[in-house]
Amino acid sequence: MKKLGFKGKIILPTGLLVVVLLVVTLAVTIARFSAFNDYLIEERLDTAANSVRELKDDIRRMVIDVGLQLSYDPRISQAVLTRDTQEILRVGHQLVADFGITYLTVACADAIVLARTDEPERYGDEFRTVSLLEALNGIISVAYSPVGERQVPVRSSVPLFHEGEIIGVLVVGYALDTSKAVETLAARYNAEFVFFVNGISVASTFLGPDGNPILGTQMLPVAYEPVVHGQQEMFATVNLRDEYFSGFFMPIVDPSGEVLGQIFMALPLSEIHAE
Repeated sequence: MKKLGFKGKIILPTGLLVVVLLVVTLAVTIARFSAFNDYLIEERLDTAANSVRELKDDIRRMVIDVGLQLSYDPRISQAVLTRDTQEILRVGHQLVADFGITYLTVACADAIVLARTDEPERYGDEFRTVSLLEALNGIISVAYSPVGERQVPVRSSVPLFHEGEIIGVLVVGYALDTSKAVETLAARYNAEFVFFVNGISVASTFLGPDGNPILGTQMLPVAYEPVVHGQQEMFATVNLRDEYFSGFFMPIVDPSGEVLGQIFMALPLSEIHAE
């Protein structure tokens, strides 16, 4: 039997040592990569969640800002002075598209509605809400209460001026429970969004086989009780349509404490892993 020479005795342990070092290095690298991957997911979700938490305030500021910009618009004021409903609707539809709002309602100084962009056939009725009467006295207000089919609108009531005098009121509305709203959020955060009312989806960026939004589904059981009934925020990894998402659930509550709905943001884990 041939004995290993001195070189052989040195080379064999060295080779084993290299293999061991490679295995250890690989294990450490995998562990560090996994930890970094978890950190990246958590950081991105936390950043997006913090932005979503400010959603109500952002929309509140937006409807006020849009109302103030339109309060001196000569196209609206002239149409209100002549009570030209069709002209108000024409200008109103353009403004709704330009500013990304949901609807615009215009009333004259005697609290008669002249036009509603979302219900063009409905006008001429008396509109004496507290916020409208306050606007006729120069007070800007924001309300969160449901209106018609819109379950979760945020709307501002702003006085309309002509030559320094209040001649009417503008109601600028933005509804969270619409396809337009969740699509805007999805584009902003590069995520999927679902809006629920009492735990039932009423607006969603998740599409079915027919290409239409998946609506009428109940919130996941793991989140329903704490989010809908407990009014708590919740983070969870969820499997939807055979794809894993890092999700954030948040109740939407108005200043008086009334629950308006729940919002769900889902970040695809496949995209975060790719990063």
